[in-house]
Amino acid sequence: MKSRVLRLLELDFLRHGTSVCIIGNPGVGKTYSAKIIGWRACQANQRVLFTTAMDMLNHLLASQVDHSLIRKLKLYTEPTLLAVDELGYLSLDQQTSNLFYRVISTRHSHKRSTLITTNTAFSEWGNILYNTTIATAIADRLVENSEIFLLGGESLRKSNKSQPPNNPRWAGSDQAPLCDDIPRGGVRRVTPQRRCRPGRELITPALWFFLFTYSMFNFSANHLLLLSRMEYRSCVVFLMQDHSTRRVYRVYDFTKSQPITSDHFYCVSGKVNSADKLYLVIESVKRDTKHSPEPQLRLEWGVAGAMR
Repeated sequence: MKSRVLRLLELDFLRHGTSVCIIGNPGVGKTYSAKIIGWRACQANQRVLFTTAMDMLNHLLASQVDHSLIRKLKLYTEPTLLAVDELGYLSLDQQTSNLFYRVISTRHSHKRSTLITTNTAFSEWGNILYNTTIATAIADRLVENSEIFLLGGESLRKSNKSQPPNNPRWAGSDQAPLCDDIPRGGVRRVTPQRRCRPGRELITPALWFFLFTYSMFNFSANHLLLLSRMEYRSCVVFLMQDHSTRRVYRVYDFTKSQPITSDHFYCVSGKVNSADKLYLVIESVKRDTKHSPEPQLRLEWGVAGAMR
């Protein structure tokens, strides 16, 4: 499952016009996953449109009044990736079902990728669309060349609501795991008296802007494993997961010089804008020489941790 998600983030499916269907109960991360994939496509300079099914269909339905349907259809048929969220929460009548078919059929004929999130299995689409004929026609076009993900488990919204504030999964917990290289480690916010003064230890103009934009605090994080790396003009952004707490951190390297790879654990220290946002700026990185990730962990993408 996680290796399939990682392959999606490489965006090869866009070049092949492959569609993506994410099916699961409410609260398991369908919308979050769709936004991550859309965000990754945006970073690759691809045209992306994210919309809910009802917003799109209501927009097209209203365009029939002023006879602009053909022009409005292009808004949804021309992007490289169209992400349609929340299909199945409301039933569609004949008119909206026909409009949905036109969007899917046009994109399928032009080999453009469509991402659908839904809480309804394909076999039940006849209940949310006007009839089984339209449902079958739409499902056939999506399934013909698609990646299908079935997300299970309980709602993360429910688990977050019932999670106690002293749970070690929360950033800033004193119960965060320790590291031999950085005693008393774990991500935690320090006292206001020790707040980092903007203007000290600045490395680049980009880091200068970052420090003046946000109030920064010291932080340390241990046993982090690299999930992904993205390079920009001013910095490198690492997505790293704490192997013990499963928390996922977005770590910024404005020096663009940190040799972080996916085959080692790391102890990272630097500055953080707040203990709950988890936007971390690297000052130093040490390899955890006493622990080594198992081979299967190197392919892990902490989806559950990222959604908490």
